Amino acid sequence: MNPIKIIEATNLAVGKLFSFFVFIGMAIVVYEVIARYVFNASSAWAPRYTQRVFAGYFILIGAYTLIKGSHVRVDILLNTRSPEAIKHE
Repeated sequence: MNPIKIIEATNLAVGKLFSFFVFIGMAIVVYEVIARYVFNASSAWAPRYTQRVFAGYFILIGAYTLIKGSHVRVDILLNTRSPEAIKHE
């Protein structure tokens, strides 16, 4: 099997798996909002963990998004190639 196909299959599997981690980040944000505005008891850990969860989420889901041909593009790589070369990939 082609190594590129193995990498793409791995990225697809990891992307599908980690796509559900956005719900963990959402739960932390909801908890923090309720704690802060309803109970007037904000926490110091929630914003930091939310940042870490979403940072990891965006890094891991980036490869999946690129394979699916969605909105994430690396301009440094795309601007150095001709449009014909990009279409044939």
